[in-house]
Amino acid sequence: RLDRLPAVSGFVGGDHDVGGVRDQVLQVAGQVSEALSVLVEEPKRAVVVFSSNFTTELFLGMAMWFSVTAIGEQISLGASLAVVVGAVMLGGLAPTPGGVGVQEAVLAAGLVGVGVSPNDATAAAIIYRVVTFALPPTWGAASLGWLRRNDYV
Repeated sequence: RLDRLPAVSGFVGGDHDVGGVRDQVLQVAGQVSEALSVLVEEPKRAVVVFSSNFTTELFLGMAMWFSVTAIGEQISLGASLAVVVGAVMLGGLAPTPGGVGVQEAVLAAGLVGVGVSPNDATAAAIIYRVVTFALPPTWGAASLGWLRRNDYV
């Protein structure tokens, strides 16, 4: 069981158990374990989950590559993927919704790290975030409106 691991039991047990934190952590850990067991029991689901995530990251990397190319700079698709994946990982740690602000800074810094000038890196990061973060809700709202007008929702 998870609560028998020294790191987990030391964190959620004893004096550190404030307001039922131990029970909450163990409940979430049980849910995660149950969800992961489905992937182990059904390998096809695991393939779907991982391939769809890979495809999403590939498309996001391509969007960054197009953003950089649009401003006249050149980087490889691999460098673009590395910048985007790194920014997603670091931006997820930020206590802001969607990593706003932090994500753009990390993207720009990553682009500078792969050889894009600072001004062009900032421009590419903003273009990328507008295309992948700001515009999709607009298209979603328009789609939802159409679905409601046609009684699909």
